Amino acid sequence: MINWNSPESIPQVKIGTEELFWIARLSVTTKKQSVYLAYYQNRPFHENEEDEVILEEVLADEDGDYISSVGWVSIKQHYEFENYYEPIYFGKEYKLLGWAEYAPPEFTDIGEPLI
Repeated sequence: MINWNSPESIPQVKIGTEELFWIARLSVTTKKQSVYLAYYQNRPFHENEEDEVILEEVLADEDGDYISSVGWVSIKQHYEFENYYEPIYFGKEYKLLGWAEYAPPEFTDIGEPLI
């Protein structure tokens, strides 16, 4: 059974990391609900007194500028470079209905290895 959390609450994710969760959203235009996996990312960056970025797994945008990323994101793949994160926006088009802990299903051995 999935225990859904209020959309106003936020997951407790350790700074400098992201965790995978279920999110439920509503398309405002079509009135359709969907549930899918998304990351909640807690990767802010901080500057010291000399305005130098404290490098603790900070992220950069496509221009190489450091960015803070705190919120819901999806991971994207690109054939020319590393995977990257894209923010998931809620507002006029989509409404967050709730989020839930993700527990991956257990895999049980079904026989001989394929390789």
